[in-house]
Amino acid sequence: MTITEHARHKTVKSRDVLAAARLQNTPLIINPESGVKGERSRVRHGKSSPASKSKSASKSKPASKSAPKSKAASKAKGASKAASKAKSASKRAASAPGTKKAHRFRPGTVAIREIRRYQRSDELIFPILAFDRLVREVAQDYKTNLRFGKGAFRAIHLFTEYYVVSLLQDTQLAALHARRFTIMPKDIQIARRIRKERA
Repeated sequence: MTITEHARHKTVKSRDVLAAARLQNTPLIINPESGVKGERSRVRHGKSSPASKSKSASKSKPASKSAPKSKAASKAKGASKAASKAKSASKRAASAPGTKKAHRFRPGTVAIREIRRYQRSDELIFPILAFDRLVREVAQDYKTNLRFGKGAFRAIHLFTEYYVVSLLQDTQLAALHARRFTIMPKDIQIARRIRKERA
């Protein structure tokens, strides 16, 4: 925002974000203008968009004809209730002592699986729309009528994720230096102090 005000613009552009990253000695090798169109409306983690939800909802709506309930339908409902009661009783019996325990992975197995999944994918970790709202909220504290260009959010998002990942790498090194595998707040504090981000 300082670079934007220095250039006497009212809109934060992607080149302003890249210039700020260059000033902090973390140049991003990206082209935020490419592939930005429709980027903010993309939905992640396999969730469908609101438009597709409305289409599927309109398709799945049953006919508004109200059919009278038959005896067979009420019997089926009673049978399903009895089946659910039997299932809950079997769950209670399974939790009793002397029964087979549920399968559990060893500590760290699921964490390594998630790490490898994130390393294979190139998707962003922070949700796009929530991150955009957060950026707008923080920007309101500095300037009220500030606008953002189409590539600015993408550049800020990439820069933030790059910063968080590099900070967590340094934090992990600090934890390993202390002969621990678990990172703690004091590891983040010492990593930031070594980076000269805090006194």
